[in-house]
Amino acid sequence: MRLDDAVIDDYLRAAARHGATAEVRLRVDEREELVVHSGLVDSTSTVRAGTVTVRLWRDGRTALAVVPRTADAESVVADALANSYEAAPRQVTAAGGTGSGGTGSGGTGGGGTGGGGQSGSPMAAPPATNADDTTPGQDSTAETDHTTLRQDPAAGTDDTTPEQDSTAETDHTTPGQDPAAGTNHTTPEQDSTAETDHTTPGQDPAAGTNHTTPRQDPAAGNDHTTPEQVAVGGPGGGGRSASRSLAELRAEAAALTSAGDVLTELWINQVSRSVVVASTGGGRRGYRTSSGSLLYRATRDAAGRRTHVDREDIGPDAAFLLGRLPALVAGRCGAVLRAPTTTSAPPSAVVLDGAVAARLVFLFARSLCADSVAQGRSRLAGLVGTRILSASLTLVDDPLARDAPLHAPFDDEGTPTARRVLVDRGVLTGFLGSREHASPVAGNAWQEGPSVPPRPMPGNLWIEPGSGAAVPDGAFLRVVQAYGMHLSNDITGDFSMGVTALVEQGGEVCSAEGLTVAGNVFAMLERAHPLATELTWSGGGSSYCASPDLLVEGLTVGV
Repeated sequence: MRLDDAVIDDYLRAAARHGATAEVRLRVDEREELVVHSGLVDSTSTVRAGTVTVRLWRDGRTALAVVPRTADAESVVADALANSYEAAPRQVTAAGGTGSGGTGSGGTGGGGTGGGGQSGSPMAAPPATNADDTTPGQDSTAETDHTTLRQDPAAGTDDTTPEQDSTAETDHTTPGQDPAAGTNHTTPEQDSTAETDHTTPGQDPAAGTNHTTPRQDPAAGNDHTTPEQVAVGGPGGGGRSASRSLAELRAEAAALTSAGDVLTELWINQVSRSVVVASTGGGRRGYRTSSGSLLYRATRDAAGRRTHVDREDIGPDAAFLLGRLPALVAGRCGAVLRAPTTTSAPPSAVVLDGAVAARLVFLFARSLCADSVAQGRSRLAGLVGTRILSASLTLVDDPLARDAPLHAPFDDEGTPTARRVLVDRGVLTGFLGSREHASPVAGNAWQEGPSVPPRPMPGNLWIEPGSGAAVPDGAFLRVVQAYGMHLSNDITGDFSMGVTALVEQGGEVCSAEGLTVAGNVFAMLERAHPLATELTWSGGGSSYCASPDLLVEGLTVGV
């Protein structure tokens, strides 16, 4: 028997001894990190860590614990059941109302002002199809050893995040950032979800502009190939595996950071992950996958002027990202470092780089989550079937998109994932749902961090690229980097940010410094137009958003 099987069996047996049924999820990450400074490899490291998430049901009550793999199963189960809670499920229908489901583990829930929704009380015994309760990318070393997450039965949804362990291994990430995707090396003044310079998943960086969405099978439409199932008791299938280790990429990474008059730094992280889930009386299933992140930072001193740029790229593995780095360096990063400065007033036309636009999509996406609707925190409640955005915008969420940052056949509650169109040519078609908040389907529940229960969130959410021009006619201001976006309001949609920008016209490029941009994301997206450019990914945890470059109106540009 493998060690992983023994860990899962310990929890199932402990639950049985206490008269409870259980769902157990074990995630094991092997994380590699490579740091390079101007052609010299500074450090490499490899860390292997595991996390167990266990959900328990007994006598109409439930409990949840997230612990290190080395925790004692008997103590975890006993402590969790001692702090179990009872909570009635609430659901959100496609029309945005709320309702209560039945108490069974299957079937259809009815009632409520919203007209029912998906079935399934969380008080019922777990289904034979096992739940996946931990975020890919969750900090596996946080000291949540025997801490049970509790909800106030009268309060409905528990939105309080337990305090994070100050000794957690990835203490420099923001809430929701994927520790597995790499440590956050942004500067103190920069928003930690630094804009991602990321080509469309599956694009060859040398092939020019890619107008496709995350990789599609030319013959069969979108590729929904899930990671191969992990064979119980054996090494399992391949799934999405990293093609090369970071040790094999040392020389290549060093060569790519030798840049003459530019001081460069490169951080690369790669994670190989296995996930296995099991439940009382059920079988076992799982998958293997990989992910990678790359942070490129460059500084240039010339003619008494210092310019700086940093960009992050996210993808399926490190080799994939390094293959795109030359295009990243030669493109907009190079323009920021070398373009002459202009003191002229910025033009009125504004283009948001896909990296910046993707972060604003995150701001908008909170209103697409069914729990926000149920809590009265979404401006989109009751608007299904109504045009809410520009007719040129279509938003798709697909946790199975190949070469996107997330690739998961089931969400963190164990519900199968699938491609969903949430906004179709400006018209709202539905919300992101979970077991508790169906919309009317679940499958979009992800955890933001240690000990935080899954809630509706984007998996891989993107705006479809446009089919017209890649740049607008005439002069325009291209916003390349943004800082301070963490101060934005995800309920009202208001934002204000410092930016690094370029003024472009007819192939001529100048740098515009010291600018701010402010606006409202809902109003902006009502008049936005996607350009025919590649997608750029941003995000962390199990939640990512992407966008092409966006031509926008109505923003306030300050000097």
